[in-house]
Amino acid sequence: MEYKDLLKSVKSGQWEPVYFLQGEEGFFIDEITDLIQDKLLTADQKAFNEFVLYGKDAAPRQILDLAMQYPMMADYKLVIVKEAQELKKLDELKSYFEKPNPKTVLVFNYKYKTIDGRTAIGKAISNHCTLFTAKKLYDNQLPDWIEKQGAKYNLTISHEAAFMMQSLLGTDLSKVDKEIQKLSTSLADSKTVGINEVKEHIAQSKDFNVFELTSAMAAKDILKVNTIIQYFNSNPKSHNINSIIPTLTSYFSKVWILHDAANESEAKKLQLMGLKSGFFLKEYLTAAKNYPMNKVFQVFAILHEYDLRSKGVDNKSTSPQALLQEMIFKILH
Repeated sequence: MEYKDLLKSVKSGQWEPVYFLQGEEGFFIDEITDLIQDKLLTADQKAFNEFVLYGKDAAPRQILDLAMQYPMMADYKLVIVKEAQELKKLDELKSYFEKPNPKTVLVFNYKYKTIDGRTAIGKAISNHCTLFTAKKLYDNQLPDWIEKQGAKYNLTISHEAAFMMQSLLGTDLSKVDKEIQKLSTSLADSKTVGINEVKEHIAQSKDFNVFELTSAMAAKDILKVNTIIQYFNSNPKSHNINSIIPTLTSYFSKVWILHDAANESEAKKLQLMGLKSGFFLKEYLTAAKNYPMNKVFQVFAILHEYDLRSKGVDNKSTSPQALLQEMIFKILH
């Protein structure tokens, strides 16, 4: 089932006996589970009819016993299996999936992987359960998602602010959602989020984040870049080479597109680059001037090399901090 359709059916109270929620994007799985948990039972009914198990500790027999029981003073019993990807012998539930108890809503949170649809248990889930596969958003989809998520908290987030939030926070939707919630609480007088609000409330030190790094690299401001890298290397838990390489790859991909679309109109350039506003185009134009197409090609090779080295390929002793410093130096020179 598609995400929008599943949310709509849950919100309208159209309950299914078994929900199997799988896939790479854990945020969507948790969101659907939380909604079911919120809508299915009242607070009074939950004490006797809601059970939350964890795959690592649960056994199929325990899940089956709970699912087969009928609710007490409620229309349904709710059984949630979190971290279901850790559950052993899932195939022992095949017969239940094929003929579930209609008075139980059984929810599986099967995160970060998918069941093999070619297996007997995979076919049983596909044919008899409500199956949802949560896919990761592409980078160019994230700003739109941020704007829509902001609307859920009565915030109007501008295109530029959404783009900046993506650059600052990355693609962890749970992390982004928490920051949007904080903005909703912090902006008591105004519910409009622009660049200034993001800088004030999210970029705690606006000079030391990935967004400012790409901006300084675009301008080839070597002093500022080195200052930021020194800060990153002193805070490796928050800023490390493995989180920076994907951001730089995405950034220079847009610079490459801009070179390729040099003779196109501004509107066409924005479309090809996946930008909704010309606010950031000036910076990319500066980057394109400072990084000709042949240099951008070299940048991709450098990023690929250091991605491998950061993972131990042809590297036995160089620290991640030293690798980051080397990589940035080669890109700038």
